[in-house]
Amino acid sequence: MRVECAVEGDLKEIVAIEGECFGDEAWTKEMIQSDFNQRSLYKVVRTDDGDIAGYISLLLLEGEAELLRIAVKKRYRKKGFGKALLEAVIEECNDRALEKLYLEVKDTNEQAKRLYLSEGFCEVARRKAYYKDGADAVIMSRLL
Repeated sequence: MRVECAVEGDLKEIVAIEGECFGDEAWTKEMIQSDFNQRSLYKVVRTDDGDIAGYISLLLLEGEAELLRIAVKKRYRKKGFGKALLEAVIEECNDRALEKLYLEVKDTNEQAKRLYLSEGFCEVARRKAYYKDGADAVIMSRLL
């Protein structure tokens, strides 16, 4: 597997992965396109045969960054692709001398929370009943 910066030609696949992973909470093609063209950083992880297995997007701010999205196709889950994406953006943040990385995760997403905890994130706040289904949003951060 390899992680690399996304290019314009990857957007169609990123949009498809977004839909597969987030369903009715997925960002639209226009939202992703707009985000891609602004100050966000997108990376994709590819399988050895070149298939895009997942992507991650990061909003770069002054001194910190926010992980906006991370998504891995269902057939590639639990194979290290999400971890590789997360480690790549942590490295990117360190290379840019950022101080903090933060994110929001649905409280019921146990697999994602385990991944974030394993990479040094800790819960710093909650947004009660934030999601359509009433689940809380957990705000997590990590010093770099």
